[in-house]
Amino acid sequence: MSSCTSVDHPSAVASLTAAAVAALALAACVDPPKKFEEFEGRVIDADTTRIDGSGAIFDISGEFLLAIRPHFAPNDTLQFVATVALVEEGDAATVDFSFQPLAAEKCGGDRTAVGDPLELADVPVNAAGEFQATFERAGVPREANGVSCSSDIEADVGLQGQIKSADLFCGDVVGEVFRPSGIPPLDGSTFAAVRIEPGTIGAALPEPLVECPPDSPADAGPDAGEPDAGGEPDAGP
Repeated sequence: MSSCTSVDHPSAVASLTAAAVAALALAACVDPPKKFEEFEGRVIDADTTRIDGSGAIFDISGEFLLAIRPHFAPNDTLQFVATVALVEEGDAATVDFSFQPLAAEKCGGDRTAVGDPLELADVPVNAAGEFQATFERAGVPREANGVSCSSDIEADVGLQGQIKSADLFCGDVVGEVFRPSGIPPLDGSTFAAVRIEPGTIGAALPEPLVECPPDSPADAGPDAGEPDAGGEPDAGP
């Protein structure tokens, strides 16, 4: 199913020159199904614990604003309201996803629902909060195509994600676009999902997050490292 394609569709990636797009397509020539299998194997075998040391998986049940940023159009996004249901199973979990496409502001839309939601059930989540959500032949209507606004989208899309907190999950995107034609593989793209109040839509939605924020180092206290009156560093409370 996967193949390397030349980029000859100017409306699909208008922000790039033909030469730049062609070079990008060659650099990103990959086998998306193989990428899916490699990540799934890593998820199954992983035995690490949560970054907070608890070993627990954060419960991300609820609604999120999810945005995908294609690597070939870094100033554009595809946005969804993601409805999530997580069920813990010992040290692991499964999660159900429903992604409702939103009308792109770039295309004159108002970030309200358009088209049918993308559904995926029983996605395994390991003890590190990692998951692989693979949507095969996913369809997104033209109104939600925040890259070109000119065509419906049909693609195999894999979200290689990690649950960072109860209010955030994010990660990388792999896959292959079948429609419109001439689009490079999605590998190198990113996504992020931030929690919203149920029912939030349109102008009430926050600005999208498009990638995982950098991990912050542990805070030793508000005045860590500063010398106290005796000249010794204070590690804080």
